[in-house]
Amino acid sequence: GDLARMSRHIAHAARGGAAGAGEPPRPGFPDPSEDEVQMVKRQLGRTPLGTWTVHTSCPGGHPQTLRVHPILTSKKGQRTPFPTHFWLCCPHYVKWVSRLEASGYITKINDMLMENQTMADAFLKNIASYQSMREDCMSAEDLEYLQQNPSMRMRFSDGGIGGSANHTRIRCIHENMAHYLATGDNVVGEYIASLGIIPECTWCAGAEQKPDSSNA
Repeated sequence: GDLARMSRHIAHAARGGAAGAGEPPRPGFPDPSEDEVQMVKRQLGRTPLGTWTVHTSCPGGHPQTLRVHPILTSKKGQRTPFPTHFWLCCPHYVKWVSRLEASGYITKINDMLMENQTMADAFLKNIASYQSMREDCMSAEDLEYLQQNPSMRMRFSDGGIGGSANHTRIRCIHENMAHYLATGDNVVGEYIASLGIIPECTWCAGAEQKPDSSNA
């Protein structure tokens, strides 16, 4: 179960990230370049909180998704869970996904997840993969802290994509689209991409777009 897996990860991380059979070493979070920091700040209208790195960029070289460390640590050392592991920062995608949400696509997708067992099963696999990626970037200290704080640990063991505790429905398309663009493995994002509704990006051509942080 989740506790047993977390305990194994603590042991591996404590040994300097030595991997067991089939388990890769924990990835680091390379600092974003100053150019990336400024581009993301311009996209979102602010600098993201916590530790983050640009995970994917669009063909035009602009940040598209961010990978965010799942635990925020204040200057005083206080830890706060941040279960949204992949963040959609591309203004073009944010704008169009917001339009889809406003057009009722969250309800439409939730109806599909209820009626289509194949899609529902794929979504559960997506959640498991998301949880694993989120956990795999935690240090031994992070994992030990979670072991000692059951309420925070439950936020991660129960929280799926974006931290949602309901694994049969979505609450936001942005976080699923971010997961899809970051990994290519999210049935909701794949469905949205297959609609062909989102046009070619104009941001890369230099068109001005209002910052939107709807997937926060």
